[in-house]
Amino acid sequence: MPVRVLWPLLVLVVLGLGWFFWPPPAPPTNLVLIGIDTLRPDHASVYGYDKPTTPRLEALAARGVLFEEATSHAPWTLPSVSTVLTSLYPSQHGARVPGDLKDLTDDVPVRLGDVETLAQILRRSGKVTQAFVANAFTGYGIDDHFEGFSYAHASADRISRDGVDFLRANREHPFFLYLHYTDPHEHHRLLPKEHRARFTDASVLEAMGDRDKAGYRYIYDNFGPALYDAQTSFADEQVGVVFDALQQLDLTGRTLVVVFSDHGEEFWEHADAHRRYGEDPRGIYGLGHGQSLYQELLSVVFLMAGGDLPAGQVVKGAVGLRDLAPTVLDVMGLPPGTTMEGTSLVPAITSGQAPEREVFSESIAYGYEKKAIRVGDWKYILSLPDSLDELYDLRADPGETTNLAASDPERTAAMRRRVEEIVAGFAPEEPTEPTGISEETRRNLQALGYLTDDRAVPRDQP
Repeated sequence: MPVRVLWPLLVLVVLGLGWFFWPPPAPPTNLVLIGIDTLRPDHASVYGYDKPTTPRLEALAARGVLFEEATSHAPWTLPSVSTVLTSLYPSQHGARVPGDLKDLTDDVPVRLGDVETLAQILRRSGKVTQAFVANAFTGYGIDDHFEGFSYAHASADRISRDGVDFLRANREHPFFLYLHYTDPHEHHRLLPKEHRARFTDASVLEAMGDRDKAGYRYIYDNFGPALYDAQTSFADEQVGVVFDALQQLDLTGRTLVVVFSDHGEEFWEHADAHRRYGEDPRGIYGLGHGQSLYQELLSVVFLMAGGDLPAGQVVKGAVGLRDLAPTVLDVMGLPPGTTMEGTSLVPAITSGQAPEREVFSESIAYGYEKKAIRVGDWKYILSLPDSLDELYDLRADPGETTNLAASDPERTAAMRRRVEEIVAGFAPEEPTEPTGISEETRRNLQALGYLTDDRAVPRDQP
């Protein structure tokens, strides 16, 4: 046989033997999905923050994938997490505050209804599904989609302890474990001491005495974002406890770990703009979340590791959390959801670059509705009911300080038309009258810091 014919055959034989003796790794059989409430990427050291707030997330990113510009589709928990699990926009899955002038302080949100979720898909594939969450708004209908769902207003150590107990009990069974931490959300609380001491001047801590919480205004005036960073550090440490348990139980090789934040937090960046382009029935402008669609609320953490995902990969370009569930199913070798509208990011992971696609956000909790769309470096916000336009060049103006709507009317009109097209494609919202908030919901809101003394005394600047 001529050498030119024998050589290709030899190569094929060698490749075949390699496939036989060293087959590609099997897709992960388990999923650990971790939500860290209210975490801004620019306060996470894994995204370059200059304080060491997230070393355990840094280690996860080193063995997996970090999405550099991830965006939430809503600025508060219920619609955002519902989008993560359904891969549908809030207007499609319906879990949000109803009515025109919205006020989560007084209005009962709509529960997630009969739509397909990641939890249902994984449950049908034979996995045990369990959630341990510290934010009640990760329930509200979402709880019906898990075999086991446990809510407790608790700090990160409790959530991690429950999660580790589940891992030990189910190490021999395929599983989907969802853990949701709220510690950065509760930066009005002053515990744990060992973490806040790392980010706060000792004299300020001494002045606080033994108090374990205070109003947001007092916190910001005296601590700045230090307590937020401390709570982030504590959550990161406790997430690391789960990572360690996966390793100790020999589950790391079989488990896909995904970490995301549902939204960010505003620290007075857009108080004036919020007054100009919106209305808050609480009278609070510039603080918290749920009230606007600026980047400090929509930019989120999103990273994953496991299976044959490349180590240390950074994916550039804007992506949305709507793509999380399709990506998870793709990595796990499972068929996509039949109703999910997001797109798997596996090709973007391979190339390190997400294709330019529009990212749409909506569904505020306080005030009249807003819609936003990002395409590349351009961001457009439409504020209702007065149809006010905002246009920002995020590359030149990442802080969204200069509204270019008047100076670039063609781009503004084009992006506005696209927002209107997206909204027109949604089913009409069924008219509902907001009902008075239940005592259970009120207790949950108070526990999470939504109802504070700050409401009565709004503040413009730190």
